Amino acid sequence: MATVYRAWDTRLQVHRAVKLLSPNLTHSGNIVERFLNEARAMARLHHPNIVAVHDVVSDGERSFIVLELVPGGSLRDWLDRHGAMPPRLAARTCVAILDALQAAHEAGVVHRDIKPQNILVSEKNQPMVTDFGIARFMGEDRSLTRTGSIMGTWGFMAPEQKTSAKTVDGRADVYAVGATLFTLLTNELPSDLFAADMDDELLGSLEPQLRDVVRHATRYRPEDRYASAAEFAETLRVLLPYLPEDPPATPPLAKISTSLSAPPQSGKSGFGLAGNTMEHVVSGRENTIIPGGDSLRRLPPGDYTQEGTGLTSFEDRAQPRAQQLFFGLSAFMFIIGLAAIVWALFLRPEPVAAPPVVAAPPVIAAPPPVEVQPPATPPEEAAPTEAPPAQPQDGGSTSPKTPAAATSPKERGANPSRPRDGRNNDRAGGASTPPQTPTAPTIAYGRVSIYESQATEVWLIAESNGQRFSVGEVPTGSYKIMATWGGDPTVAGKVKVEEGQSVNLRCVKNFERCVP
Repeated sequence: MATVYRAWDTRLQVHRAVKLLSPNLTHSGNIVERFLNEARAMARLHHPNIVAVHDVVSDGERSFIVLELVPGGSLRDWLDRHGAMPPRLAARTCVAILDALQAAHEAGVVHRDIKPQNILVSEKNQPMVTDFGIARFMGEDRSLTRTGSIMGTWGFMAPEQKTSAKTVDGRADVYAVGATLFTLLTNELPSDLFAADMDDELLGSLEPQLRDVVRHATRYRPEDRYASAAEFAETLRVLLPYLPEDPPATPPLAKISTSLSAPPQSGKSGFGLAGNTMEHVVSGRENTIIPGGDSLRRLPPGDYTQEGTGLTSFEDRAQPRAQQLFFGLSAFMFIIGLAAIVWALFLRPEPVAAPPVVAAPPVIAAPPPVEVQPPATPPEEAAPTEAPPAQPQDGGSTSPKTPAAATSPKERGANPSRPRDGRNNDRAGGASTPPQTPTAPTIAYGRVSIYESQATEVWLIAESNGQRFSVGEVPTGSYKIMATWGGDPTVAGKVKVEEGQSVNLRCVKNFERCVP
């Protein structure tokens, strides 16, 4: 979108930074207005930790901003050279950033793009906030940000800014500073830090004192964060004496560079053209989402002297290699497409019809013979024989009684009066004690409910045994929150249910997360 040059001010005899809008974007009224909006935002602010604006020029053909030159590089440069920052140095750096943002918020300006790339370092190792290109003026509607549009850098954006950047306030910058502090401490890009309440591993590598600070600053709801940048800064100031001392070999924030007190040497410049006093420093933004943005193109030849600035002309710039590559690939694809059309219309041979293929009839295997077993005939038991009745003899006397035949062993075994274990089953000696029934353990319950849900379905999986529960009254314990968002189910978070506790969940489809 823009290119930054180091320049020599021939009137004031000082070095300046000149931020030039890409010439191919000067005909877009919205982009030019956004570019000038950056100058207006920075001109409102006067703070030692904010880069100062000295002039702005826009005449329809070219637009550029004259800024204070900050030669010490950015915090991103420091991380690339030295890795993660010591805790005390990181906290002290964020205090300076928060002081600058508090001044901006009091002036009605929300930065909306705080990240290590946009924090420069002066020669005196002071962090300085820059790049207010997508800043918002609170209380003013300049119609530069459409409702529902997304602006900023994804990992550093507050959740409400990912939904709509038009209505955010200073608490979105508080979230971005918390994400910046995380990056300084770990040299890693932040990702959904608002979920740290449900996933302790997100902040597990931080110092215990700073872990709670980052968690508080990056909570999901703005009202749960620090109320202002000043409150956040005061919290870090209180913690500074308790953080470990910086190692003796810790390098300064500013990169080592040559002194800029002397004017540039006349003659051939770094770009190979004599008499020019502007040198390219850095191009554009990195990983910044700007609706309607375009790729960076170099400045065409021309006289860029503007009355009142004292700046000498820019040097000629060659067309960038990326643009040349684009046109080369476009021409190559056009030739390939044209050749394909000519081949399809005139050179393609007629297709030869292949003889039909007759499929052989399928071979049906005979089923195996089934052997039928005759049913087994159970043995028949002989019917018991009864003794014939005694016949009376002469004289009315009867014969002696025949003793009864002994019962069969089968019948003796069926006698209920004789138990098999040989024990006396008679209850006359006293009643036996009935078996005791074990008492079921008492289960404590809590309740999980959903007060706002964008998910298709939500349920719980117990971490102890993997059992599934519907939302409602559930036993106490830890659960995984499972949800579907129109596709396959995903793990949307974790929740711990205490006895008698009621947990209300909010399920947001944009992040596929369910949070209390």
